[in-house]
Amino acid sequence: ILRGEDAVFPVELPPRIDLRPRLAWPEVQPTTLTGVPVRPLPPAALRGLLRDLQLPLRVRRGAPVEGRVTIENRSQETWPGLRPDPNGLVHLGYRWLDAPTETTPLTRVPVDLPPGQHVRLPFLVRSPGVPDRHPVRVTLVQLGGAWFDADGGPSAEGEIEVVP
Repeated sequence: ILRGEDAVFPVELPPRIDLRPRLAWPEVQPTTLTGVPVRPLPPAALRGLLRDLQLPLRVRRGAPVEGRVTIENRSQETWPGLRPDPNGLVHLGYRWLDAPTETTPLTRVPVDLPPGQHVRLPFLVRSPGVPDRHPVRVTLVQLGGAWFDADGGPSAEGEIEVVP
């Protein structure tokens, strides 16, 4: 089928795994789409590494910009990340160290991350409203549970200059 300059080919292969029945959110499933249990992670499962943090050096006040970081699971448990309901899943978050009460957006880790595996993740950063140099800490959080860095878990720090 031709549509403009695009050619569209129908694919009639059956899916290897039919995930449609498991996408019935808000009916909450006790596992992710790949079968990883969604439960509070024990302290030993909060071990990992955040590396290769990329943040813009300078941004306009209040402007949304993109950061990137590589997340590596160094625990013995798979981190849940893949299901429609976000509760209980591992997310990437950040906090401004000089404005710790400011609410910042979370970004889902888009896969169930097994031990020893890593994923490169883009995330949205909303700059503070005050022009200055602002230190920021990027870390992980299990939605409804603990921030990983609260007990010495993985984090990465950077600094962004906010200009008017």
